[in-house]
Order: sequence, then structure tokens, then C-alpha cells
Amino acid sequence: ILTADDASGLAPGAPVLYRGVEVGRVLGLRLSESRKQAEVYVFIRAKDDDLVRRDTAFWRTGGVSVSMAQGFNVHLPSLQTVLSVAIAFDTPQVFAGPPAGSDAVFPLYRSRDTAEAVVSGPVFSYFIDFPEGVGGLARGAPVTLGGRRVGRVEAGGLPTEKKGGSFSTPVEISINALALDLPADASKTRKELDKELNQKLAKLIESGLRAKVSPGGLLSGKSVELAIVSGAPAAQLNQQHEPPAIPAAAASKTS
Repeated sequence: ILTADDASGLAPGAPVLYRGVEVGRVLGLRLSESRKQAEVYVFIRAKDDDLVRRDTAFWRTGGVSVSMAQGFNVHLPSLQTVLSVAIAFDTPQVFAGPPAGSDAVFPLYRSRDTAEAVVSGPVFSYFIDFPEGVGGLARGAPVTLGGRRVGRVEAGGLPTEKKGGSFSTPVEISINALALDLPADASKTRKELDKELNQKLAKLIESGLRAKVSPGGLLSGKSVELAIVSGAPAAQLNQQHEPPAIPAAAASKTS
């Protein structure tokens, strides 16, 4: 059972997709008892129902989705999903939780981006204090390492003036442990994976890893780049800070 504030566009028979493959159908819709939400009843085929677990995320898909937050992000689904709104879902590779029962209730998110921002998984928070004023770094902006996306910006604070007239900008990011190729399976606890991720980042920081703000281009907004900075002063991952703090590269100099 999926709950949503608005079920417009959904109808009985609409496909339920897992990684683009149809594995079920929408059976029907009705108002909840409070009449404040819609309830969408979906059926998943028996041979695929083990894909639905406690931390599975469901979202609406179909039509043409355009996001302006970070330039232009245009999602063009298949003709089948354009003709009728569909429902898609995915399950984390680790920390997926136990299998969901036939009467399990899940929220139906508006988009995949919204689902990914809410659903838990092997994602851990970090703090960066950029030694300059940073504008235009939106929530959801990518965090990259070696040209590879490893996380996203979760929150950016307002620039704060420090002594001497300089500014700093606090930013919170999240990093997906699996994106850093850490071995993870269902037997590993979140605490163990968190420790391993901190250890890996600590070693990279000792080798000069620093956080920088990448300006982006015409069709892509600003992002956070984790990169090795040659000749960077000694620094370490501050695990006394909550969340742990990754050092930023020195402020860029302007003439």
C-alpha cells in the first residue's frame, strides 16, 4: 500500500517498475480513512516480491521531468511510461531491512530525487567549512571524487564573517560508502561501515585530499569536489566534530 498526498495520473493497471523492468501493476486507489491522503494498492509478482523490503523506496515516474536546481536535468522515460504515469521502486544494496509483508505501507514520493534524499542506506554525513563565501551551492548538488559522483550536498549555511574580514561557509554533505568501493554486505552493521569509511577518508586526507567548490558550467550548477591538493598543509579528518569534518582547500586568491 502506497500513500500519497496526490495520486493524480495514476490508474488501475499502471505498471510498477524495478530498474526499468515491469514487475507489477497498480490494482486500485482510494482515499484513506482520514480522507487526507490517497492510498494506492499495488501488486508485485511472486517471483519478484522479495525485492520489496523495509527500506525500499517507491516514487512516481513517467512524463518528462525537468529540474532547474542544478542547470537542466531532463529525464526522458520510455514511451510506455509517458503514456501513463507509472510507479518505480528500488531497494538499497545494504541496510535494506527485512522483507516487507503483503500489508506493508510505504510513502509514494514525487520523484526519484525526492526518494533518494529521504531513504536511508549506506550514506553518511560530513561537514565542510569552506574558508570563503560560497553562493549557489544548492541542496542535492553532486559531491565528486576523481570525477566520480560519491554523494550530494545536504545543506549549506550562510557565509559568516570572521575576524579580519574573511568569510567561511558551513556545508553538510552525504557520502555513499559503496561509491568509495568499500566492501559491504547484509552481515555488516552500519557502525562498522561508518568506521571503515572514516578510515578510508582519513588516509586520503593525510595524502592531501581536500574539499573544493567546483563552479560548474552553463548547464550544471556548483558542486563539491574532493580532490588531492598538491602541497596542502597537514590536516586530518576531525572525528570529534559531529558530523566528522573534512578539511577544505585554501581559499582561492584574487588579484
